[in-house]
Amino acid sequence: MDWTVRAEVGWRSPATCVRKRLPFLTVAPRAHETATAGPFPIRCINVDRSQYPDFSAHCWVRGADAAAVSAFLTPARISFFETAKLPGVLATNANYLVYFEDGTLRTEPDFDSFIATVEKLIAAIL
Repeated sequence: MDWTVRAEVGWRSPATCVRKRLPFLTVAPRAHETATAGPFPIRCINVDRSQYPDFSAHCWVRGADAAAVSAFLTPARISFFETAKLPGVLATNANYLVYFEDGTLRTEPDFDSFIATVEKLIAAIL
């Protein structure tokens, strides 16, 4: 069977999101910088390039509250993004965590790979 779907997963658990204090933020590869900026009330959050050169080279961060986003992006989380080099976009707010990638999932291994990526992301973020 050939499945053609957008590679996107949304996760909602208000109790966990509130407990973890997920801020309103977007982390994406630099290739998506202009495509996902959109009309949202968020601004670029600068991450220290000298401290996190791989993260800064690969990702951009936008958020509504710079202090909350900076507090959320701990060294361990930034290290995850540096090593994972995720091809997709992560967006969060107090109630949701959404990760999506451009493309389609056509085979079972495609689905398995995408779900494995999402599981790693959730483990690193939450």
